[in-house]
Amino acid sequence: MNKIIPDYLLNGKNIIKFLIFTAFFSMVFINIYSPFGSKHWMNISQTRFFLTSGVMVIAGIFILALSRLVMYLIAKRLAIAYWRYFTWIVVEIAIIALCYSFTMKLGYKLSHDFIELFYTAFLYTLLVLFLPYSVTWLYFALQDAENVIKKMTTEESFVDLGVDLLHFKDDKENLRFSVSLNNLLFIESADNYLEINYLNKGKVVRFILRNSMKTIEEKFGTKPPFLRCHRSYMINIDKIKVLRKDKEGVFLVFDIEGLMDIPVSKSYTEKITQVFSKQP
Repeated sequence: MNKIIPDYLLNGKNIIKFLIFTAFFSMVFINIYSPFGSKHWMNISQTRFFLTSGVMVIAGIFILALSRLVMYLIAKRLAIAYWRYFTWIVVEIAIIALCYSFTMKLGYKLSHDFIELFYTAFLYTLLVLFLPYSVTWLYFALQDAENVIKKMTTEESFVDLGVDLLHFKDDKENLRFSVSLNNLLFIESADNYLEINYLNKGKVVRFILRNSMKTIEEKFGTKPPFLRCHRSYMINIDKIKVLRKDKEGVFLVFDIEGLMDIPVSKSYTEKITQVFSKQP
């Protein structure tokens, strides 16, 4: 509960959307379900009840708007944890219920006990606002997730999410796989497919992707640490521990047991040797 609430709950546009949806839903709910059986004890026509409920909804939305404005301003200076946010919601509901109770008690001179009236008003206000709170939260969360995915699929290489990520698309430009550069080992091509080798919880894992090595090289392999070293291989130079030269050619060696040595073709030998010699 000490975790900080997501930014989309404090976004100005989202707050406005929340208020609009809450106003609309409240009007529909009150006029359809008539909380407290208010149509009967208020003894007014449907039209007047609609107008009266509209005034009540506007008053409630005004309270919510002030509340969210204060929350928005406070959030600029103080991080709002989940427990603070839920406490704030309870206080919002209590204030609206209190105003409603006073209106009913003084304006309509009800004989009900005020505490009982407030308790009932609180429950109905909670019932009315529960769906708008829940639906808008879910909607904003999904919208935020879509924005992140959209950003990931449109970035050329990296997205700043706390780590450097490489995002791999298939031959139809659909995002299929993302991996931290720090965990990526090498890529091997086979016909129209690529085998992406990476570390996951200390183990070497492979992901098969339909695409060409040429496409991946054009996107990622222009500068260290991710470089092409062979017609069929691209490597993360930072993961190479040994460069070995023998009569069979040049090979790159990982410090991982059981992992194959990666061959370096003659056309890439000079470039790889120069880059490797510059590694600390």
